Amino acid sequence: MLTDRILLVLNMAPYLSYMAFFGFAGIAFLCHLLVVRRLEATFREELSIARHDAVVRLECERDRLQQILDRLPYALYWQDSNMVFQGCNLAFAEGAGLDHTDQVIGKTVVDLFWEDPAAERKCDLEALANGVDGASYEWVRPGPGGEKSHMLTRKWALFQGDRLNGILGFYADVSIFKKYEIELRRSQEAAECVGMARGLFLGNMADELKVPVNGILSYAGFGIKIDGNTERMRQYFQMIDSCAQNQLRLLDDIIDLSRLQTGRTRLNLVPADIPGLMKKTLESIRPRAAEQSLFLELHEMDLPDPFPLDEVRIGRVLEHLIHRSCRTAHSGTTIILAASRGPSGLRICVRNRGAGLPVQETRQLFDKLYSADNRNTGSRGEDLELAVSREIVTLHRGKIWAENLVTGGLAFYFEIPPDLAGQLARGDRPLSFQAVARN
Repeated sequence: MLTDRILLVLNMAPYLSYMAFFGFAGIAFLCHLLVVRRLEATFREELSIARHDAVVRLECERDRLQQILDRLPYALYWQDSNMVFQGCNLAFAEGAGLDHTDQVIGKTVVDLFWEDPAAERKCDLEALANGVDGASYEWVRPGPGGEKSHMLTRKWALFQGDRLNGILGFYADVSIFKKYEIELRRSQEAAECVGMARGLFLGNMADELKVPVNGILSYAGFGIKIDGNTERMRQYFQMIDSCAQNQLRLLDDIIDLSRLQTGRTRLNLVPADIPGLMKKTLESIRPRAAEQSLFLELHEMDLPDPFPLDEVRIGRVLEHLIHRSCRTAHSGTTIILAASRGPSGLRICVRNRGAGLPVQETRQLFDKLYSADNRNTGSRGEDLELAVSREIVTLHRGKIWAENLVTGGLAFYFEIPPDLAGQLARGDRPLSFQAVARN
């Protein structure tokens, strides 16, 4: 019996070992499953906590950004690609008659206060078309008491990558700026009227003063020609004649300036021979320059075709600039007159070798009755010549300026556009004067 039992156990041993192996494997699998489930639960819990913290931080940042936007004085808003509002600041919500910014979300311009949704829609389409450049328009919003406010709207397209994501816009009340603009326009008109009246008065006064000055010149000429006068008396009459000539030139400049500023001067455009005009001007000034030991030189230039301009008045500009160059040039140096023609039109330059001028003075050099504060300062009449030159060049729709040369000295430039006749025919306004100064 015992032997049979032992044999039975020995026969069942392999089956028992298999049962033990699978039993232990099942227990291990269950333990592993429990551990994985526990780790998964822990991970889900930590992920939920992290997600909650991220949402809380995101809400805090959103609230902070909303507070910043609410502090802005301008109404700010943004829409999706379907022009539905997705958010705004408090100024926009209050302007729309709402109490909170969340009440704007989901609405369109038709639901709010715009009286002209078509104009708003057009601005949206322009913003989408222009992209980052945006679009703007002005509109009028009526108030509760019947008053009207001038509003300015500006919009830009928003992109997520290359895909259009919406529109960012703002609007502001510009009524106060409109009021200031109207007041400024009225002040400018009043100042122009005062300037016109002053110019007419100065022109008339100068015209009247020419009568006694011409009498002085006549009697000074008689005194110079009297044979019985001594040499000292003849010098006295020559000094009287010279002073009267200077005074007459000053009065002529005042009259010209008055006519130019009051619009009583018209240009007589003719195809002018620029090199011939410049050579003629140099020859007329050469004796006076020689008295100051200065030389005048005309540089070679390539101007094959005549240039349309008022030859008489441009000749006066050349005279004035050469006279002014003589004042600051060193004795024994050469004053150079040159011209060139390019895309910007005709450019003429008068330059010398001298001490130059401070930058601030080169900016004020063409102002009326400005007198440079340096040792070369002459009469105000010669500075008035530069103001006359400015008005003549401006009447030609050109610009004039002065530069300090790097090599030393002062250079005057003025340009006249190539389409001067066309601008005058179209009635384009002259360019506002700008004096450019460079070291």
